Amino acid sequence: MKKIKIGMMNIPRVGDSSNSICRIFRKYGFETRNLTRKQIRNNDMDAFDVLLCPGGHHVVLNPVEIQNIKTFIRRGRGFVGVCAGAHFIAHARLLNMRIKIIRAKGIYNMRLIKKHPVIRGFRTVPRSPENKGCNPVPHTNLGRIMIDRGNGGLMLAGKGADAIGTYDNDDEYAGIIVGNHGKGRVVAFSCHPQVEAEYKGNHTDERVHLLLKNAVSWCAKTTEASGS
Repeated sequence: MKKIKIGMMNIPRVGDSSNSICRIFRKYGFETRNLTRKQIRNNDMDAFDVLLCPGGHHVVLNPVEIQNIKTFIRRGRGFVGVCAGAHFIAHARLLNMRIKIIRAKGIYNMRLIKKHPVIRGFRTVPRSPENKGCNPVPHTNLGRIMIDRGNGGLMLAGKGADAIGTYDNDDEYAGIIVGNHGKGRVVAFSCHPQVEAEYKGNHTDERVHLLLKNAVSWCAKTTEASGS
C-alpha cells in the first residue's frame, strides 16, 4: 500500500500542535514532512497527498499562496485543518462555512450525526424526526465523543459543506465539517483530535486520534464515502 505523504504547514504563528500530530501519524505509518511558506509560494507541493494546518494563532498567507493551495486541492489532493487550520479553511473559502468565535477552553461533548469515513469506527446519533419538536436528540452516550475544543471557534456549515459532528442539540454549531473543493477533499476540525486530556473532571475519548487518521485517509482517497 502506498504510504500517505502529509505536508505539515510550518509557517509563522502556526504549528503549536504539529509535533503531537506527527507522532500520531507515524504510529499509523503515514509520512510527515514540514511544508514551508516558501514551498507554498513556489507551488512546490507535488510530493504531498494531503496538507495539514495544525493549531496555532492565525494563518497569514498572501493571495498567491492561498491560490496555490486551492489549486493543489482542486486537482485532487486533500487538506485537513485543525483549530487555526479550520479558520483558514473558512477564510480561504476551501469550504462554504463560517466561524463564530466563542472562547470556551475545555473538553466538550460532541455528537456524531452522519455516517462518513472520517468518523469510521464511531457510532452516530442522527436527529430523530418524530421527536423534533420536543426532544430531538436521544439521551444516550452512543454517538457522542468527549473531545478537547481548546479555543476553537464554532463552525457553521453552508451549502455544499457537511457537518458530521456538532456541539449543540440543534445541530447548528459544528465541530467537524467535511466537503469537496474541486476534485479534492477538505476536513475542518474546530476541536483538537490530537489531544488526550483531562479538564475539570472530564476526559477526552481515548479514540480521538482515530479521527485524524480517518480524515487524512479520506482526503488522500484511500477510503471511499461508503459509511462508517
